Amino acid sequence: MIKTMSKEDFKNVFKEISKEYENKGVELSNQENELINELYSLFFQQDETLKDEVIEDERYHCPLTGKKYKSLKPMIKNAIKIRLEEIYNEGKETVLAND
Repeated sequence: MIKTMSKEDFKNVFKEISKEYENKGVELSNQENELINELYSLFFQQDETLKDEVIEDERYHCPLTGKKYKSLKPMIKNAIKIRLEEIYNEGKETVLAND
């Protein structure tokens, strides 16, 4: 069971996922580091180890969704997608409100 991930590796996964949302018109450049820090700190401690509450019965427990996963990376990717989807939807609502 993987219990660590460097912030740099996390950042690479974030960038991989965020490319999909850039194509949808989501502008993240101003928020990128803030989002990476926010999401990383949900899962990992400062020493790059998983927080205790993320591991439950030999499975990964997503603090964002409550779902359980067998593998770390799919959990991380899904959490990033969910957070970016929230930002995408907030942006759409703002545009509609301004029309």
